[in-house]
Amino acid sequence: MRARGRVTGAGPRVVFSSQAGFTFIELIVVITILGSILMLVMPSMPMPGAFSLGSDARKAASIIRYADEAATRKREYFRLWVDASADTIRLESSSDGTEFTPVEEKKLRGFAFSSGVDIEEVAVRSFGSVKEGEVYIVFNPTFGAEPFSLYLGDEDGKLTLTYNPYSGRVRVLEGHV
Repeated sequence: MRARGRVTGAGPRVVFSSQAGFTFIELIVVITILGSILMLVMPSMPMPGAFSLGSDARKAASIIRYADEAATRKREYFRLWVDASADTIRLESSSDGTEFTPVEEKKLRGFAFSSGVDIEEVAVRSFGSVKEGEVYIVFNPTFGAEPFSLYLGDEDGKLTLTYNPYSGRVRVLEGHV
């Protein structure tokens, strides 16, 4: 213990200060309470893998939106490749609609879906329903692309991406719609 002197109006007074802290029992009680709260909350929290499906769906939707908007704005053709067997998508561009090359922006070139996330089906009006292999959709500078749906799933659920060429809107919907 240290003693400090403090001057007050009544004269000098000595105050003893000790380094206050928690006792071992107080720490045990706090840890027990926090542990009990965590045990109640943890089962209702989604696991990190549960975010993969939604995250991948948003990435795919942003690439589709980009293809639609850039085709009109840049007056170029864009080709979206969807590989249902390898669970990948990629985007290519062309000035004349014949020879396509990967887009310049690296983030928009495409990606492989996270482990456990599967492309279950691609429904395109001119091709029908494709569950295996590759299918491509061309975004024309004049009228966009034909309507299509991309069905994604994992062990926790299913999501559907729909593209509307009339509005250019890409929607992410719960379930297989």
